[in-house]
This record gives sequence, structure tokens and C-alpha cells, in this order.
Amino acid sequence: MKKLLLFIFSFSLLVMSVIGASNTSDDPLLLYRQGLDSFQKKKYLEAEQLFRQFIATEPFAYEIREAYYYLAETNRLQKKYTEAIVNYNILKHRYPNNNHMKEIPLKLGQCYFRTGNHVRAEYYFKEYEKVNDSLKAKFAANLYLGEIAEQNRARQDAAAYYRKALLLAEKDPTVANDSLQANLYYRLAKLSWIVSKDHASAFDALKRAFTKGLKRDAEAIFLLREIMFTRFSQENGLPDDAIADIKIDGDDVYIATFGGGLVRYVRSADKFEKIPLPSPQIRSIHVDFDAIFISTFDGIFIHDKKSSLSRPLTGENQEIFQLAQKVIKDDRYLLFTTLTKGVIKYDLYKKTLEILDTNSFIGSSQVYAVAADHRFNAFGTLDHGVILYDKEKKQVIRLSRQNGMLQKDNIKALLLDGRFLWIGVHDSGIYRYDLENASIQFFNWQLPFPTVIAKREREIWIGTSGNGIRIYNRETGTLEKLRGIEGLKSNEIHSLEIDGDFIWIGYLDRGIDRLYRPLPQENR
Repeated sequence: MKKLLLFIFSFSLLVMSVIGASNTSDDPLLLYRQGLDSFQKKKYLEAEQLFRQFIATEPFAYEIREAYYYLAETNRLQKKYTEAIVNYNILKHRYPNNNHMKEIPLKLGQCYFRTGNHVRAEYYFKEYEKVNDSLKAKFAANLYLGEIAEQNRARQDAAAYYRKALLLAEKDPTVANDSLQANLYYRLAKLSWIVSKDHASAFDALKRAFTKGLKRDAEAIFLLREIMFTRFSQENGLPDDAIADIKIDGDDVYIATFGGGLVRYVRSADKFEKIPLPSPQIRSIHVDFDAIFISTFDGIFIHDKKSSLSRPLTGENQEIFQLAQKVIKDDRYLLFTTLTKGVIKYDLYKKTLEILDTNSFIGSSQVYAVAADHRFNAFGTLDHGVILYDKEKKQVIRLSRQNGMLQKDNIKALLLDGRFLWIGVHDSGIYRYDLENASIQFFNWQLPFPTVIAKREREIWIGTSGNGIRIYNRETGTLEKLRGIEGLKSNEIHSLEIDGDFIWIGYLDRGIDRLYRPLPQENR
């Protein structure tokens, strides 16, 4: 009896000690809490081991759902993507009411993306966008879908996803920081350029990337210049790199060279066609409906577009007007300047011509520059300055060194701009004559050798020999430099042709640059 009582007492003590030990040292959530602590400290391997132990020892605990989620997270963060996929799927299918159902598709998509399974990744990213209403979720989904498309060389799809993501970021900038947006805009710029050579889209995206803080490294600057500048030279079809004049005629671009004749560039076909002429030494052209009027070193010629035949424009006794320079249209007339006979005024209707030389109001046989509008003709000579002719009042106005208006009489460029006449004087610079007030202003821009002046909306473009281009904003009064250091192929500018958002730049020595420079929105 005593032995039986002693056994019962000893067994009771043992049971009580076991129960007491369990109650004091065995917390059923201890491993889970330790796992969370390690996870927060980014000790992912340690956290993974603790979560696995918790799942094995407490399979029926409510916290098992969170344990599977964090186990999958530790797998993903350690780049154990296959294991992460298994655990995300266990959580998704075994515990469909867990708190992470909306974000699991994103996590699965990321893991499949990292393993190279783009089909499954795309499926889950689309599911993620579908089950989430937040802009941040939709941004993330489109970002990854764009990356998948880009890696699969589906560049148009990639660009579409990136655009959608960036539109979401514009609605709510908190969905992505500036650095991420800058990177996306840069990707979009490259895709727009690679896919379709879309100047507008690529330039706009790259501009936005820079605004968001994209570093202007060598790669970004190279892309910018590739978007902005299209080069034409002997390397890709031009017969001569010395460009005298450029004229736009729909799909055709006519290019006059100093020694290689006249070329037609067909934009849609991206090819050059040589136009046979009696003289290869061209100085200027005017393109009309059916004909091209050509000033050359050896005379003036009219080229018929339909027949492709050319004939000389001659005076009495078949006189050839050598050293012809510029040509422009003035209503029914064409005005050709020459260095031998002054100005040849050709009537397009009557097919007659008039010579304006030393015996005319021009008073010079060496006329180089010319400009015309509804009221005025302006002629720039090499020896008598500027001669302005008011067609309404039949009056002549002279601007020269002799009457104190100019420092030199050698005129290289003219532009009529409303109430103003812009004048480029060789070895002097740029002047602006006020036609209403009869006053003149000199702009001390250190541009001694102007060659051409053109107008685009509020901008005055000035090409020079040796100093590249200056762009003067008439409203703000600011002057912008555009030279070799800013991307031009040469600082020797001879011709400028404005074509909307494009400016064709003809060099004296390096062919042509077609510059993409979009007009500001307020000008459109």
C-alpha cells in the first residue's frame, strides 16, 4: 500500500512538473514572434527557419496564415523564387480569406518574372491590376508589364504600358518617386525613337526625364542629339557637302549645292535624286508649282518639273546673267540678285524681264541679298548698303555707311519682319531698321559674319560664318546660342529653311542637319 501511494505521488509530481514547464517556457507563438523580429531586422535566413519551425509545430494556429506569407516573403527577398511561389500559392489556395489576397498576384508576378516565366508573370500582373483599385497598384502592374514586353522585344506594347504607368503617376505623383519616373520617361524616349523614329514623342519623353532628374550622361546626351539632329552628307547620298540653299516642296526637299548641282530628296522614300542642270555651281533656288528657278554661277535657269528639261533665262541678244546669287518670289515677279547686273526682275505672267542695275534706283550692279513682302522690296548690295523700295508710295530709302545708318555697306542677309527690316552686315553684325520710325538699332551680339536670317513665329534665327546660329526671342529679348558645342555639325552656316518643328540647316562644309526643335505650346 505504501509503495502504491509513493508511486501515485511521484507520478503526480512528474505530471505537474511537465505542465508547469509547458506553462512557463512554451509560448505557442514564440517562434512566430521571433520570426517577425528577425524579418524586421532583415535577417531573412534566420526568419525563414523560425517560420518553418512555427508552421511545423503549430499547424492549426490562426497565425499560420501570416507565417506562410512571411515565409514566402523571406524566400522572395533571398531570391529563392521557386520556393516563394510554392508558399504564396499555399497561402492563396489553402487560406483564401487571408489578409494578403490582393497583393499575392503582384508577388507571384515578381517571382515568375525573376525566373524568366514571362507568360505566368504577365498573367499575375494583369490579375493584380484587375483586383486592385489603387493607382499605386495599377502603376506597378503596368511597370512590370512594360518590362516584360520590352524584354520580349514587343516595343510598341512596352511603350504603351509605360505611357499608362506615367499617366497614373501624373494623376498621383506619390505612386512613384521622381527617380523612377525619370527612368520610365527615358525608357519611353528610347522606345519611341527605336520603334518609329517619332521625334515628337521621343523628344517630349526625354525632356520630361530630364525634368524629373535624369542625369545628363553621355548615353542620354547621345540619344538627345540623335533625336534632335538628322544628318545628310556625302556619306548618305549628297553629291556635295557645301550647301547653298534648301527649299521644301511637300514630300520633296530641293537641295542646292555649291559644286554638286541640284538634288531632290524624297522624304517618304528617304532617297536622293540628282537633277541634271547646265551648271553644277548653284547659289539659290525658288520652287514653284511646275518649275524650279535656279540662280547659278553660270547663269539663271528654269527647270520644268514635268519634262525634267531646263532652259536658261536670258536677256536681249541671249545675254547670260552670270554670278547670279539669291532668288525670291514677290507676287507675280521673281527677283534674282547678281554680282554683274544688279537685280533681274522676271514677270511670271508676261514672261518678260527688267534689269535693275547701276542705271536704276538700286544704283549698283553687285546685289547679293534680297527680301520682299506686301509693301517693301529690300536689296542688299556689296558696295551701297541697303536699298528699300516702298511699293505703295513709290519711294526709295537708303541705309548705308554714307548716311550713318550702317558701319559697312557689304550686306549679306535681309529679312522683312512686319514693321522691321533685319540686316546682316559683313564684318559688322546685325541691325534692325524700324520701317515706321525710320530708326535703326545695332545688336552687339559679337556676330561679325552673318550669312542668313530667318523667322519662325516669335523667333529670329541668324546663321553665321564661324559662330553657328543665334536664336533671338522677340518677346523676351533673350538670345540663345546653337553651335558645334550644342550639337551642330559645323559653325559654318549658309542656309536655314524653316519647316514647322524642323529647321533644315545647310553648312558651307558639312552637309545638312535637320534639327527637331518643337515650337512652344503657346505658339501653336
